[in-house]
Order: sequence, then structure tokens, then C-alpha cells
Amino acid sequence: MESADRTERIAIACFGEEVAPCFETARRFRLWVIADGRVSDYRELAIEEPDGLMRVRRLREVQAGVVLCNGISQAYRQMLEADGRVVIDQVVGPAADVVFGYLSGRIAPRRDDPLAVSRPDAADLVAWAREWFESCGWTVRPVGQESLFPVDFAAERVCPTCGKPARVAVCCGAHAWRVDEEIREFKRVAAGGYDGRVYLHTPSPAVARLCADLDIQLLEPHDFTSGRADDKRRGPFAPLKQPPNGHAHQTRPEDAKQRRSRR
Repeated sequence: MESADRTERIAIACFGEEVAPCFETARRFRLWVIADGRVSDYRELAIEEPDGLMRVRRLREVQAGVVLCNGISQAYRQMLEADGRVVIDQVVGPAADVVFGYLSGRIAPRRDDPLAVSRPDAADLVAWAREWFESCGWTVRPVGQESLFPVDFAAERVCPTCGKPARVAVCCGAHAWRVDEEIREFKRVAAGGYDGRVYLHTPSPAVARLCADLDIQLLEPHDFTSGRADDKRRGPFAPLKQPPNGHAHQTRPEDAKQRRSRR
């Protein structure tokens, strides 16, 4: 039997083969047991309960020492860290690549720079985002030109108030090693031809501040994994938190005419 100090248990919140976008809604976790630098055991944990607390308890039961995930609420992070577990968030990509990225030291706990985050891939995030926008009534169109990197897709719909088309560019992240560089490039590339820009990323003060400064709407993965029931309450441009530029507080000519005729 391996001694405890030479054994490490690594848990990853998963969706399919990828890291799940949100810890508290992940239905499957993968657990690797590493002894002397080698995988000595591997198992999958299924958790169907909607409560994030059940995930914390399950990881306690299997004695996971390291938890790798993308988004995670501060409350659950604190619970895990209070047990002495290491939590590394804002990680995306295939789970197998992520665990070996951690073992190699490429993926490590963040220290001083909240924007220096390794983010290898996010194909699942793009797929979920497309589905989310489509379920809210948007028409999603691919952006194929390489010159439009890092825009993942364009979302379009007719404005219900002015009757004119509204078009937003959506970036799901994971195109660059530094998030701040990616956000600035997204702003530059999508500066023209769009009524708005949407960036999907786990929120942090630095990311939120930069997006606000560059007039980019920030949506977090947790929004579309657990908050879809609230979409209709956000208004006609859900899942956006505010209308695209040029489409706020407008009245369609036919609506104004109808109101005048009632007087």
C-alpha cells in the first residue's frame, strides 16, 4: 500500500469528456488516484442531486485532495478549502488533458494575477452557448473567416420594440492563454458590424471590470446551466442582461400608432 504522503486524489467536475462549466451543477465527477506519479486508480462519480452541497459531501467521502473545475461559487469553494482541499477553478478542456496538465505543473493554483489562466479548449461551452441563445429565440450563425477570431458565432434576432435586426458577437473564451488579451482582441475584432458583444467566462473582479470598460456584456456559465427558468424574466433580449446598443427603450412605429388611435 502506498503511503498517504505519496498519494494524491484529484477530482474533476465533468460534462461529457470536458470539464463542466459549473461545479455546483455538474452531474459527473472523475476521480484519479495518483501514487508515485502514476495513476493507480480511476473512477467516475454520478451526482444527480441539484444541490451543490451534495457535491462537496461526495468529494469529502472519496477524500479528494484536489478539485479542478471551471466555475464555482465562493461558498462551495470555501467549504472545500475549509476541509484542506486545493481548488483550482477557471479550467476548461478535456478532463484527461486537464489532470495531466495539473500533474505537469502547467495547471496550478492562481497566485497574484487573476487574468493569467490556462484555458486549453471549450468546445462544449460553445455548443451550450449556441443552444442557450437558440432556446431564447435567437438565430445563431457561424463565423467562418479566420480574420474574425476569436468570435465563436453571431446571434441575431428582430428587435421586438423597433422591428429592426439586432446582431451580437459571442466569444466563449479559451482562445488565448491570457484572458485580458483575449477580451481586448474580441473588442477589436467585433468593433464593427455588431450591436453588442457577449463574453462567456466565469466572473472575477478583474474580468468583470475589463468587460465593463470595453462595453462587453459578461455572461457566466452558471447562468445557462441553472438559470434558464429566469430567462423570460430578463426581457426580450434574454439571455443578455441588457439590450444591445441602439435597441433600448424604443417603440415600434405601429405600436405608437395603435396607442394614438386608442386616445
